[in-house]
Amino acid sequence: MQQSSTLFNSVLKGIFFIHLVFTSWGLQSDWAPTSYFFYNLLFMMVLLWGLHQQESEQPIVIAFYFDIVCFVLDIVNVGVFFPSRSGSTSRRFSAGMAIVNMLLRPVTAFFLYKILGERNAHYGGSVYQESHLADIFSQPNIRQGRYQDMGQVASPSQEIRPAAPSSDNLNTVPKV
Repeated sequence: MQQSSTLFNSVLKGIFFIHLVFTSWGLQSDWAPTSYFFYNLLFMMVLLWGLHQQESEQPIVIAFYFDIVCFVLDIVNVGVFFPSRSGSTSRRFSAGMAIVNMLLRPVTAFFLYKILGERNAHYGGSVYQESHLADIFSQPNIRQGRYQDMGQVASPSQEIRPAAPSSDNLNTVPKV
């Protein structure tokens, strides 16, 4: 298990490094808005949090969802702010690296999903293990969790019954 954990942490480090390089190249020119820097910085911070907290799957879940949101935001930013043909070569290179960064996001989302599954298997998982990201749009009353619903009536086999007192523990008055 330790070897697979080390392997997935190496993959997480690789994801961080690849996005750091391509985001840095994407920001070398002035074509991108400030929001491009902001959401990529937040994504990097969540990845670092995932590297630091190796026992928890929560940073990986947040990084996974954040990666998907960043993919959509990258499409919007590149579509709106892409430099024209008359733009300088450095602006086009910078925008091209942002496009490569955007194209790598689905691949990194796949690896983040695999890391999430490994952490769930290794550390016992949580609510995310039971829903596995597939029940995002399911109705909340259908989902079954680990805990019993407080509003549910317990079946007769689950009801708590007081134990019958034994005759040794009774405080009786001696008969005279």
